[in-house]
Amino acid sequence: MAGVIKKFKPFIGPKSFVFVDPDTGFKYAEETKERLFKRIVDYRSQNELEPIVALERVLENYWCSLAENAGNCEMVPLRRGWYHYLKGGVSLVENLFFGEKNLVTQEMADSRASLCIKCPYNVFPDKGRFVEWSDEIAEASTGGKKSKYHEELGNCDVCSCPLRAKVWNKKATLTEEESAKAPEFCWAKKREK
Repeated sequence: MAGVIKKFKPFIGPKSFVFVDPDTGFKYAEETKERLFKRIVDYRSQNELEPIVALERVLENYWCSLAENAGNCEMVPLRRGWYHYLKGGVSLVENLFFGEKNLVTQEMADSRASLCIKCPYNVFPDKGRFVEWSDEIAEASTGGKKSKYHEELGNCDVCSCPLRAKVWNKKATLTEEESAKAPEFCWAKKREK
């Protein structure tokens, strides 16, 4: 169901720690969540598969879909805005995942941030746990780097990306539709080499 995730109700967990790999169909089963998590990460790495983004959330959603856990979970609807913020955060993480080579210099990040803080699309949405979590992942992907205006950056209301991380992304761009909405001074309208 698009726009909805499932999570366990408070103080409830899965009856078993199982998972079916979405790419290979391999069935995992372990005694603990930690062992299952490690096994999935190791298996995918050994088979040259990309890591599953937000694996803990994916696992919880998967377990909630199993009949053995029926009644133990609740639906968490993602408001339209939430979905877009999550999409932006995940996209940003994918672009930044390959380390320093995809990050701009401190000076460039500061320059970009100085434009973003003046932008009317620099917003601070009312975030739920899920959106906050996706933004934290994006920020962590910069290796802890912060622009001069870090605390003044929110999320871009045009592309949905968390700006604290986006200003560091060498490959950050906007789609044609997003570019049409963004102000002329937006640094992401043109891809920097």
